[in-house]
Amino acid sequence: RTRVPVGTKWMYGRPAYDWQHVTEPDPSLRDRAERWAAGRVVGGTSTINGTVYVRGAAHDFDSWRDAGNPGWGYADLLPLFRQLESTRIGDDAWRGRTGPLPVAWTRSRHPLALATAAAMRAAGLPWTDDVNGAQFEGAGWAQVTQRDGLRVNAARAFLHPALREGRHPVRLWTSAVGVGLAVEGGRCTGARVLRQGRLVEVRARRGVVLCAGAVKSPQLLMLSGIGPGAALSALGIGVQVDLPGVGQGLMDHPGVKLSAHVHGSTYNVEAGPVDGLRHLWNYIRRRDGPFASPHAQLLAHVRSTPAASRPDLQLGFYPYAFERRDGGVRRARSPAVMFTVMASQGRGRGSITLASADPLAPPVIRHEVLASDADRQALLAGCRLVHRIASTAPLAAVIRDWMEIDPGSASEADWCRYLDARASVTHHPAGSCRMGDGGHAVVDNALRVRGVEGLRVADNAVMPAPVSGNAQAAAYVIGAKAATMILADPV
Repeated sequence: RTRVPVGTKWMYGRPAYDWQHVTEPDPSLRDRAERWAAGRVVGGTSTINGTVYVRGAAHDFDSWRDAGNPGWGYADLLPLFRQLESTRIGDDAWRGRTGPLPVAWTRSRHPLALATAAAMRAAGLPWTDDVNGAQFEGAGWAQVTQRDGLRVNAARAFLHPALREGRHPVRLWTSAVGVGLAVEGGRCTGARVLRQGRLVEVRARRGVVLCAGAVKSPQLLMLSGIGPGAALSALGIGVQVDLPGVGQGLMDHPGVKLSAHVHGSTYNVEAGPVDGLRHLWNYIRRRDGPFASPHAQLLAHVRSTPAASRPDLQLGFYPYAFERRDGGVRRARSPAVMFTVMASQGRGRGSITLASADPLAPPVIRHEVLASDADRQALLAGCRLVHRIASTAPLAAVIRDWMEIDPGSASEADWCRYLDARASVTHHPAGSCRMGDGGHAVVDNALRVRGVEGLRVADNAVMPAPVSGNAQAAAYVIGAKAATMILADPV
């Protein structure tokens, strides 16, 4: 199930695979609470995501560098991106050919994806042959972390080779939960793990690298006495380092979906016994079709207005859609497609805090998805752009009617109500242990936790600003950068 890309729909929301984080009610969404998916399996969220691979724009990483983090500009990270990859896509100057992580085109291009690509061009969107190459801006085909139609997660790309290699022994524990770090005399000396009901402390000879993600990494730091001192003391946690930035600055990309009924067949109506078996047989033989394609087949990174200094929207096209019925979200019963609109600058900020000193208690997640009017306006512009694309040949002849809201007749008030009811995060959390040199920075530009020796954080929690795309590629390059720095200076 974890290797077949379509398995993501069976893993989301299931406790064996997903942490199922739940946020506090969001005042910017009329007090709606949201579920935040996060992988609870070997390989983390790369095991349950849609496998889409987007590095982000060069200016994203340059903004990290300019926020007091020398060595983190795009020119600094490009060699690492190339070392990570093994792909036939693009030009050698931008792409890697021999790395451990396969990056490929999606295995199938649905006829309606082809029509949408033609409509995007006809509507005036620039086209890019490689979103991870020289030209980020524009529409282009999705790239995925798959090999021959099979998911390649972080564990398969990086961990399994280390387990097999043997030169540097690596031990993998499963059925284990990290519950804290051991800190003695200002130095991190190990980690505490609950394994099969027994508390085990693993001692570190040189140092500890925390890679638990933007929700769990700050939680573990605070459980270990590293964080805002007054809040920790109030919970009875002994303060090791008063570091007020831990858990602050949480960010994610706001997004919304638009769906339409169409003429022709789409994947959501091809899941019955006959079509399902046909697709399964094709997948077994050729590793293509809907079993390999649970993700956007087409992406566009564009500007919400001509005055925007850089692309601030990501549009995605999916050859299937869902509808709300029977008290839940189900596959649409008639042929339909879905567009996603994401505000890629994600200006809203939130926090991760502790509800108690119990390491098994879920953290408190506060995040206002639409706190920024700029994000709201970007989403509205993206929705209108989707309607313009859908009204352009050859796609215009395919659209029957829109589900939930009609972009052609919706008023400003209609759109505001729709965003309040349907906007959500896109499961790209970051920024809760920010890297930099300001007062709320948690790690320095070598990812070392301030005030604690022998401890680094190396995951998307360290991002000082969002990337203009999906979070997977950025997580990998943060890990690669951490590895180079640890090899140069292990402490």
